[in-house]
Amino acid sequence: MSGTRTYEGVEQRRATGPLFESYDCDLDGVVAKILGRPNTKSVGLQFPDGLRDYATEIEKILRKETPGIEYVISADPSYGACDLALNLQRLGVDLLVHFGHTEMPSINHLFQWDVLYVSARHKLDVATVSAAGARKLSELTQGGKRIGIVTTAQHAHKLQQMADAMKAEGF
Repeated sequence: MSGTRTYEGVEQRRATGPLFESYDCDLDGVVAKILGRPNTKSVGLQFPDGLRDYATEIEKILRKETPGIEYVISADPSYGACDLALNLQRLGVDLLVHFGHTEMPSINHLFQWDVLYVSARHKLDVATVSAAGARKLSELTQGGKRIGIVTTAQHAHKLQQMADAMKAEGF
């Protein structure tokens, strides 16, 4: 499911093409999970700021693939997997689909609610920006050559690419 789409004759507010060009986001898996829950009537959708611009278009895609399901999009900010839109549970939402963050199994027991975590792994090349960042850090630290790399879930799979680019710059 990617690219620009038209649903119910309504133009998209924001095309999903850039989302799927930049991120691996398994909407087919979300559809399968929802359809595999026969008693689900209402699904909440939660997005971090970087993905929220696509919320209404993702909702349209899911609604088309899962007839009869009501969707509620949380407009609240989301700062990680532990920051769930619990207010949607009070609205009667059966399932929360939390986009962009990796599941934290250590907290699942705290919520009496089914939460589906949908990672959004960044697909674009990070070598150029990593190398440029390493050069700038070296300049700012008068030739420093030791760097620690910390990242978020959507970039964790890019750590080796970042490290290789920085090693090529002498780090």
